[in-house]
Amino acid sequence: MPKAILTLRSIDISERKLSFVYIVSGHEITRAITFPDTVNLSSFVSDKIFGTLVKYCALGDCIYMYNFDYFDQIDVPFDLSDEEKAFFEETYDKGLAEFRYTNGIEMTRMVKLHTSMRKQADRPSLPIEPATRKRAFVLNGGGKDGVVAMELAKHLGLDVAWFSSGANVSRQGVVKASGVTDSFVVERCPDPNATLERKYEGHKPMSLYVAMVSSLCAYLNNRYYVIAANEYSASFPNLHIDGMAINHQYTKSLEFECGLRKLFKEAGVPVRYFSIVRPLYELQIVKLFSEFDQYHDAFVSCNRGIRDNKWCLDCAKCAFVVGAMYCFTPEKAAKKWGAINDVYQNNPGLLDETIELINPDQKPFECIGTTQENLYLITMLFPLLTLSVEQKVRYESYKKAVQLTEAKKVLSLQTGVDLFPAELKKTIYRTIGEAL
Repeated sequence: MPKAILTLRSIDISERKLSFVYIVSGHEITRAITFPDTVNLSSFVSDKIFGTLVKYCALGDCIYMYNFDYFDQIDVPFDLSDEEKAFFEETYDKGLAEFRYTNGIEMTRMVKLHTSMRKQADRPSLPIEPATRKRAFVLNGGGKDGVVAMELAKHLGLDVAWFSSGANVSRQGVVKASGVTDSFVVERCPDPNATLERKYEGHKPMSLYVAMVSSLCAYLNNRYYVIAANEYSASFPNLHIDGMAINHQYTKSLEFECGLRKLFKEAGVPVRYFSIVRPLYELQIVKLFSEFDQYHDAFVSCNRGIRDNKWCLDCAKCAFVVGAMYCFTPEKAAKKWGAINDVYQNNPGLLDETIELINPDQKPFECIGTTQENLYLITMLFPLLTLSVEQKVRYESYKKAVQLTEAKKVLSLQTGVDLFPAELKKTIYRTIGEAL
């Protein structure tokens, strides 16, 4: 099979826009990121750190091109060190594993980066001013995780602001409910004139793109920290196939965060990206979120419905979040979705998706808890619901294969897993402990 090659021909920088010009099978496709008028990108063009982060943003944006083909090679018009190539190639390989699996693409097709340009001299690390070290972005996806991250970050003594890639209704609602008025929004702009037909659909590791763009914006805004909301559960694979672990959340995993930290350190990038909820199970995050009443009308944690500001009530993400909310705060959940039995009767797929959360052969490809967490959730939820005979049989069959061993941990104990900055670690753990 001939190699499919994606060519990033050029990166164009104007005052408020980064444009990436691609060539695919003779077709030119231009994608862009637009920035608010509070920054002027043109004034940074001679800044070496800015140039490095622009390259990283371009490599993050390349992920979106995989709808058009599965590219074995990406040709880029800039220099890369061996360490940079290794990081991005590994991220593509592991982050696109689910994409290959669901599209029937050979699992061993790895991605290689190619450049004919020599790596420039090492860039010195810039000193971090004390004022910059007190400033942070908190990533806003419009869902519960970002909310918990912000509420924890409020206790760190930092100047915090929201960062959003796209300003949909739920993200705007979350910002308004938070009381944090400082918000920075960039917009991702696909090419409206692209004529090349999409060949593949499916999940791509878009949080790679968000990590890179938010880090660039942090640098432009003199913010040192980029605070993500990637939980302990994100590091667990959904499936093993042909000796490869497939993790829907690879670019939210501890492994990815560790690699990104090393990448930035070696490149002299004065930005510290970390997840403030890393020690927490996903179920613990929902429990914490359930107490933040001011957000309950605004948030949407359904990937299918978030663009339309609604919950589909027919996916694994809805099954996990909605079910947990009915367990932790039934009155508040009923106010949002309705009486629990009405919701599950009117949306029969929701109960089936809930049972599939503990499928021992494959955890659903969604941002949900570990199989242990899911079983613990179901043991709380199912006494409140009526199952059909078939559903009871399937539930009991799955339950036999998944023994509950972490009941205490998934609600009350911290795992101790983190990559927190040393200067914030004690305060973060104290804040989490008080919240739990």
